[in-house]
Amino acid sequence: MTAQIPDTILIDGQAHALFSEPLEAYYSDAPRPNFIPQNTANWRGYVGTWEIREGRLYLVGIVAEICTLPLGWNCPKDRRRKVGLADLFPARGAAVPANWFSGTLRVPVGGQLQYLHMGYESVYEFDLLLVIEKGVVQSTTTVDNRKARR
Repeated sequence: MTAQIPDTILIDGQAHALFSEPLEAYYSDAPRPNFIPQNTANWRGYVGTWEIREGRLYLVGIVAEICTLPLGWNCPKDRRRKVGLADLFPARGAAVPANWFSGTLRVPVGGQLQYLHMGYESVYEFDLLLVIEKGVVQSTTTVDNRKARR
């Protein structure tokens, strides 16, 4: 698998890469739109923007293209439609609380120590791990990956 383009997460107003895919948990219980992968670096077919605000996880943006036919890569140009947050979550406003997500979010911080051409496997100096339960931040831990490299 190719290294993937990460979503973005805003923490205290600062943008970071997000090496997790919390939107996929939403689609485990809801019909998944027919997202069109743009290339092999984005198999999920979208890039989301998330924010931690007042101890909660919110989806605040998404860039995607969907196919109106049950096709992916081979979708004809006239059947493609760009979609955003309002298209996927109508009547939810500018920020969608991620109440569906429980799990650990991995946010790489610092310089890259090792590049791995697979998913989100590259190693950075630190990993900020956010444990989320039904959209609420339960704990935050920082892992120092430099120690393992010595």
